[in-house]
Amino acid sequence: MEISKAKITNQTVLLLVLCVSLSSGCLSDGRKWKYFYPDGYIGWARVNFKKDAVMPPFKDGAYIFKFTQTGEMDVSTEVKKGGSYYPTKEFYYYTDDMQYKRIWPTSAGSVNVQKEENIERQNYEESQSYQFVGTYEEYQIHRDQFRDKDGNEIVGLVKKEQLQK
Repeated sequence: MEISKAKITNQTVLLLVLCVSLSSGCLSDGRKWKYFYPDGYIGWARVNFKKDAVMPPFKDGAYIFKFTQTGEMDVSTEVKKGGSYYPTKEFYYYTDDMQYKRIWPTSAGSVNVQKEENIERQNYEESQSYQFVGTYEEYQIHRDQFRDKDGNEIVGLVKKEQLQK
C-alpha cells in the first residue's frame, strides 16, 4: 500500500510541475521588450505610459526602450495592447558607439505604478513602470541615495563613481 501512495505522489508532483511549466509559457504572449541603459550608470529608470506619446521603435521583433541619463521616457499606451501584458523583457547597457552587453534584472526589480487621479478617472492605461538599473548589491549599498525623504524613487541614472560610499 505504501508503494502505490508513493507512485500517486510522484505522479501528482510530476503533473503539477508540468502544469506550472505550461502555464508559465502561456503568460508570455510572444512580445519582446528590450531596455537599453547608458553603460556604467545605475539608478531608477521610469517608463511613462501615456495615450498621446509615440510608440517605441520596433526592431528585430522587439520594442526598443532606450534611456538617456535622465532615466525617463514617455511611451504610448498602445504598446501594452494586444496581448496579455507579459512580454519577454531583456535589459542591456549600451556605449556611445552602440555596442551593448546584456545585464540581468535584480531582485530590486521593477514596479508598476498607477497615479491616484488616473484610477479615479478609471484610466487604467496610463501608468509608470520603474526599473532599478544595477546589481542587487549596488541597490543595497546605495539605496538611500536613490530615494527621497518620503521613500519615493528618484528617477535618473548616475555614474557609479559618483556615488558616495
